[in-house]
Amino acid sequence: MNKLIILFSILSSSSAIQAQEARTSQKPYTLDSINIMQTSIFIDALKEKSLGNNLEALKLFNQAIEANPQNDAALFEISKLEEQLANNTGALEKAQKAYELDKSNKFYLEQYIQLLTKTSNIDKAIDVLREVLKNKDVDPILKVQYAYLLGMSKNPKKAIAIFEEMEKNGEYNEAIAYEKIKLFMILNDMKGAENELKKMVQNNPYDTRYLGNLAEFYLKSGNIIEAERAFNDILRIEPNNISALLYKVQYFQLKKDEDNYKKTIISLVFNKDLNLDTKITILTDKFANAGKVDSNDKSFLIQMCQVLAQHYPEDFRSHHLMADMLYLGGKYEESRKAYLKTLSLDNKEYNVWQNLFYTQNVLKLYQEMADSTESAIEYFPANSIVYFYNGLANTQLEKLDKAEKSFKRSLRFVGENKALEAQINSSLADIYQKQKRYKEMDESFELAIMADPDNAFTLNNYAYYLSLRKDKLELAKKMSRKSLDIEKDNASFLDTYAWINFELGYYTEAKFYQEQALANGKDDMATLYEHYGDILFKLNETEKALIYWTKAKESGSKSKSLPSKISTKKYVEHQD
Repeated sequence: MNKLIILFSILSSSSAIQAQEARTSQKPYTLDSINIMQTSIFIDALKEKSLGNNLEALKLFNQAIEANPQNDAALFEISKLEEQLANNTGALEKAQKAYELDKSNKFYLEQYIQLLTKTSNIDKAIDVLREVLKNKDVDPILKVQYAYLLGMSKNPKKAIAIFEEMEKNGEYNEAIAYEKIKLFMILNDMKGAENELKKMVQNNPYDTRYLGNLAEFYLKSGNIIEAERAFNDILRIEPNNISALLYKVQYFQLKKDEDNYKKTIISLVFNKDLNLDTKITILTDKFANAGKVDSNDKSFLIQMCQVLAQHYPEDFRSHHLMADMLYLGGKYEESRKAYLKTLSLDNKEYNVWQNLFYTQNVLKLYQEMADSTESAIEYFPANSIVYFYNGLANTQLEKLDKAEKSFKRSLRFVGENKALEAQINSSLADIYQKQKRYKEMDESFELAIMADPDNAFTLNNYAYYLSLRKDKLELAKKMSRKSLDIEKDNASFLDTYAWINFELGYYTEAKFYQEQALANGKDDMATLYEHYGDILFKLNETEKALIYWTKAKESGSKSKSLPSKISTKKYVEHQD
C-alpha cells in the first residue's frame, strides 16, 4: 500500500505549469479565444503562486474565473490552492468542474480522484475511473488506482480481478504483486497469497528477497515446516545469508534443538562477513530473557562473548557485551574485570559505569567503588546515580560527612525519579541515625516515604529506628504493619514488628511474630535470636531465653548488651 500511496502523491503533485502545458497541448490558447486581460490575470496569479503568496494567487485565480467561468486551468489551480489551505470541500468542487470541462486532461483527473479519495467519496471515485477505463488505451496506472479504490471500498475480489487482467496484458509488476498479496490477506485467502509469493519466487529464482518474503509468510501463518524449507533454499543460494541464519537460530530455539542452535550460533559468531553489531544482536537476543535461560545456556553464551572479545580485542563493545553477560549470569567478579577493561577502551559509556558500581557494591569493594565514582563524576557531573553510589561507598567507609555531601548532590540532579529520590533520602536518614541527628533523620525518612509511599524497606527502617529510640511507637507499628502487608515473609520486617510490640509491652504478640521471623530467617540470625530471648524473658521463660541469647552469641552477635544478659540471666536494655 505504501508504494501506491507514493504513486498517488507523485501523480497528484503536478505543478501549475504542467497543468497549463497539458491544457495548452490539448487546447491551444489564442488571442482570439481568451481575452488579453484574462490571460494577464492568470499569469499574475501563477507568478504569485510561484513566490509562495498563495492567498494573493487564490484571489487572482478567482478573478480569472469571474471573468471566464469556463477557465478550467484556473479552476484546477484554485483546487490545488484550496487543498493546501485544508479546504477540501472547496478544492473538490473546483476539481470536479475543471475535470468536467476537460476530461482529456490527466492532471485534472488525478486531482479529482485524489480529492474524492481524500474526502471519502470512494464510490464516486470508482465510478469516475470505471468510465475512464472504457478507453482501451488508458494509462495502466489508472487501472492500479481503480483496483486500489476497489480494495478500499471492501471489494477486494474485483480489485484482484483487475490485477489479474493487467497480468494477462503484460502490465504486471512487483508493486502490483505486493498489493495483490495484501488483498488476498484481507480476504483471508492464504492459499492465494501463498501462490502469489511462490510466483514471485519462480520469476526470480536466484533473488533471495522473494524467498525471504515467502519464508516470513509461512512464519506468520504458523507453517514452520514450510518456513524452514524456504530458509534452507535461501541458504543453498547464499550460505552466509544473515536473515536465514538468524531464523535458524530462532527455529532451533523453538524446537528446543540445543545442539543445532549452538552450532548455528557458533557459525554466526565466527562468520567473517558478519559485523560485530549483528553478532552482538544475535547473542543478546536470547539473553534478553535471562530468567528463561538455564545455566548451560548462560555458560555457552558467555563463551561466545569471550570469543568475540578475543576477535575484537580493541573494540570496547565486545568487552561491554561480555561484561553484561557475566553480570546477568551472576559472575560479578569476572564482570567487574570486564567492565574495567571496557572503560579502559572507552570511558564515556554511562551504563558501563553504573553496572561497575553495582558489581563493586555486591562485592563490597567500597574503596574501589568510591574511587570509581569519583572518576565517573568527571564525565557525568550532573548524574544523580553516580553521586548516589559515591554516597553509598563513603557510608560503608564510615566517611559520613563525605557521604552526606554526595547524597545531597544526588538529590540536586534526581529530577522526577521518585524511587531514587526515596532511596537517597532513606540513605541520608541512615547517616543521621548513626550520628544521632534524630530530627533530621525523621525529616529525611518522611521525605523518602512521601516520594515512594510503598517502599517496604524505607517503612521498615524508619519504624525500627523509632523503636530503638522508643519514640512514636504507634506510628512505628503502623509503618511496620504496612511493610509486612507488602512483604509478609520478610524476616527482617517480622523482627521489626515483633520488636515494636515488645517495646509497647505486647509480649505475646511479639512472640508470635518473632517466631515467624525465625522461621523465615536466613541472614543476621544473631539479632533474631537475641530479640526472641528478650521476648521470652519478659514472658517469664528465663531458661529458654538464655538458650536463645547463647545462640545469638554463637552466631556472631556484636550486641554490647548481650554478654550482660547471659552472665546475669536478665534482660538488659539495648546499648549503642
